[in-house]
Amino acid sequence: MKSSVFAFILAVLVVGMSLAQGRKRAKPLPVLDSLAVQPSHTPVQSFAANQFVPSFAVQLAYNKTTSLIFPSAVRSVDLGSREILADKASEVENVLRVKSARIGFNETNFSVMTADGRFYSFVATYNEVPQALAVVIEAQPAPQLGAKESGTPSSGSDRIEFKKLGVDQQLVAAHAERVLRARTRNLSSTHRQRMEGWVTGLFVEEDLMYLRMRLRNRSNIPYDVGAVRFYASDRKKAREATLQELEVSPLTLQPASFERINGTSAAERVFVFPKFTLRPRQRLRVMVEEKNGGRTLEWSLAPRQVLRARNLSSLSGTPQWFWKR
Repeated sequence: MKSSVFAFILAVLVVGMSLAQGRKRAKPLPVLDSLAVQPSHTPVQSFAANQFVPSFAVQLAYNKTTSLIFPSAVRSVDLGSREILADKASEVENVLRVKSARIGFNETNFSVMTADGRFYSFVATYNEVPQALAVVIEAQPAPQLGAKESGTPSSGSDRIEFKKLGVDQQLVAAHAERVLRARTRNLSSTHRQRMEGWVTGLFVEEDLMYLRMRLRNRSNIPYDVGAVRFYASDRKKAREATLQELEVSPLTLQPASFERINGTSAAERVFVFPKFTLRPRQRLRVMVEEKNGGRTLEWSLAPRQVLRARNLSSLSGTPQWFWKR
C-alpha cells in the first residue's frame, strides 16, 4: 500500500516538472501585422507665408462693450469660446459688438466674414480696462476668400451703414446739427467734483432718436472723455449686486481722436439711437467716464421723458457734428 502511494506522488511530481519546463520553452505569440504601426506616406505641404491671414489683437471686458467697425457689412461671426459674446447691431450692417461673458477668460479667438468676401481674424484677451472701446477695422489688402471682386472698400472707412433704416449718414449728421441748434430745456442732470452733465433734448425722426447731451467743467483741470455709455436699467433692482442691465448702443460712435473739455468750459454732443422705449420700471442710465481720472458722472431719464421725445421735423439748422464747443 505504501509503495502504491509513493509511486502516485512520484508520478505527480514528474508531470508537474514537465509542464513547468514546457512553459519555459513556450514561444511568445506573434504580433499581428494588422496591429503594427505603419509609417504614413501621405504627402504634407507647408503653408506659404503669404497664405497666413494676420490676426488683430483685441481686449474685452465684462462690464464694457467693444464695438468693431468694418468697412463692409458683417455676414458671419465664429467664436472660439463660449466665454465671449458677440452680436451685430440690429440697425446697422457693419458694426459688431463684442464683450466677455464672465470676469476673466483664457485667451481665445474669433473670426468675421464680411459682405465683400473679406475674412478677419482676431485674438481676444481679457482686460477690465480695454485699450479701446471702438475700433475702426481697415480692409484687408489680401484678396477675398471665395468671392468675386466687386471693388475694394476704402481703407479705414468709419462710415456706418444705415441700409435697413434707409437713411444716409450725411442726412443723419445734418439732423444732429439741427438738434444742436435747437432751443431745448433740461430733461435730467447731475453734478460731481465740479463737473456737470445734462440731457438737454430728445428728438425723434422716423426710426431714429437723437439725444442731446451737455457737459460742463467748472474746474481748471481739463476733462478727457473716456467713454459715454447708456443702459436700460431696472429701477427696482438698482441696488442689487447682481443687477443685469441692457446696454443701449448709439449708432453714431465717438471719433478716434481724443475729446477734451478744457477748464471752465462746456461741450455738447448728439447721440443717435434706433428708436426705443422703456418699460415702466426701467430708466435710461447715462454714464460718462473720465479717461485717466475719477470724475465719473451718472444720471438717468424716466420712461415718460423718453415718450415725450419731440418731433425733429419742427426744427431747422445748419450741420456741425458731435462735440460743439
